[in-house]
Amino acid sequence: MSVLSDFLHVAAHRPHKVAVADERGQLTFAELERGVRRLAAFLRAHTARPHVGLLLPTGASFPIAFLACQAAGKVPVPMNFLLEKTQLEHVVRDAGLGTVITDAALRSKARGLGAGLLVWEEMDLDASRPMGDAASWKDGDLAAILYTSGTIGPPKGVMLTHRNFTSNVKACVAVAGVTDRDVLIGFLPLFHSFGLTATFLLPLLNGAKAVFLEKFNPGRTAESIEEHGVTILFAIPSMYRFFVRAVEKRDNRFGSLRLCISGGEPLEEALGEAFERALGLPLLNGYGLTETSPVVAINCPSSPRRGSIGPPLPGLEARIADERGRALPPGRDGELWVRGPNVMKGYLNLGPETAAVLDPDGWFHTGDLARTDPDGYLFITGRKKDLIRSSGEFVSPVEVERAMALHPAVFEVAVIGVPDASRGEVPKAFVALKPGESCSAEDLIELCRRHLAKFKIPKAVEFRAELPHGPTGKVLKRLLRMQAEGTP
Repeated sequence: MSVLSDFLHVAAHRPHKVAVADERGQLTFAELERGVRRLAAFLRAHTARPHVGLLLPTGASFPIAFLACQAAGKVPVPMNFLLEKTQLEHVVRDAGLGTVITDAALRSKARGLGAGLLVWEEMDLDASRPMGDAASWKDGDLAAILYTSGTIGPPKGVMLTHRNFTSNVKACVAVAGVTDRDVLIGFLPLFHSFGLTATFLLPLLNGAKAVFLEKFNPGRTAESIEEHGVTILFAIPSMYRFFVRAVEKRDNRFGSLRLCISGGEPLEEALGEAFERALGLPLLNGYGLTETSPVVAINCPSSPRRGSIGPPLPGLEARIADERGRALPPGRDGELWVRGPNVMKGYLNLGPETAAVLDPDGWFHTGDLARTDPDGYLFITGRKKDLIRSSGEFVSPVEVERAMALHPAVFEVAVIGVPDASRGEVPKAFVALKPGESCSAEDLIELCRRHLAKFKIPKAVEFRAELPHGPTGKVLKRLLRMQAEGTP
């Protein structure tokens, strides 16, 4: 089985069902398949290279191009159009791209990267073009190469196989109960693993409908949920914050929604409560990484557990490991290791980097700190590289952020470590308040005193109108560190 064969199977059995809808219109599974096959024939005639770059926005063009690459016997390489030009040039060189599929809006971004361009609006894909047979793939063959964001060093190419993706989709279906009657909305960038698997592969490989918005807009998202009868919503906490604010101004309970899942960054308890008040549904926390295709765990819809990311997906193993790799018992914090069919093949052209995180026994070392409870539910407690060492003690920024987010005036908070002459490093908090709300730095410090050990209390609080966000909506702590250090 492969991503492509799963899609073709669905298309053959549900040809007249709507597969995708975006701001330009909608396509049935049969129409989507025809577009895939025609573009595949076009690609075969235009490039002999094994990898093809995709520099495309979120919309119907992306799944057509992604699947067409596979149908043509090529491996798609989704490209982050928000990267700097030098980083995109690195992706082109590293993946050996001779061709990049883009559209008119992104043509200027794609120009001059060292690869030939196929512009979506200019390709001849009319009905007269022959469709041809689709290539076949094995479980262990590469299905895509996804590049990391390159926050530390150049972007790394994560090699993901057909088995990685199809196993992850099947495990998500088992937990979330996705059927062909579901409608999923996608505004996460499809070059990112969360958007790719959750809002593209999950619906289309199961006969469900995918609704795409090119960008996240809270009001437009609300309108689309109503218009299309969306049943499942995936987003990151930063997006849910703005969505809750928009929903509170509308007279609609979004009766079609049955499942709302958060991932990509820590979910504060206060946001979960605000979401449930506004929509009458629990906001379920999940967790994943690009290297795991990406979903590792989802909080169970039938029995959610506050603060947890849920148990590992079916077929996955999780270990909480100490510094020597020994498994720790429930309640103890350690590094989260994951093993299963969704774990990547490795980093492209980076043998030592692969060996550093993927051990001979197949365990992927996530770099995230976690613990389990006696029932096997996972709780993320921080990131190893983000730990703040203050006076010989370790401080998890996530713990401090959760404490400060309890204040009703706080919209968003990010905590980093900054140099300190006496303690080596101390926590500093950056805070954005809700519109019309107010509080002082001392109010937040006092709140921390009630919930945290003394050495974990931030030494400084800096208020911002808004915090910087990356392409998937995550707060850019790297940028906050640079600003705190005065780095240009």
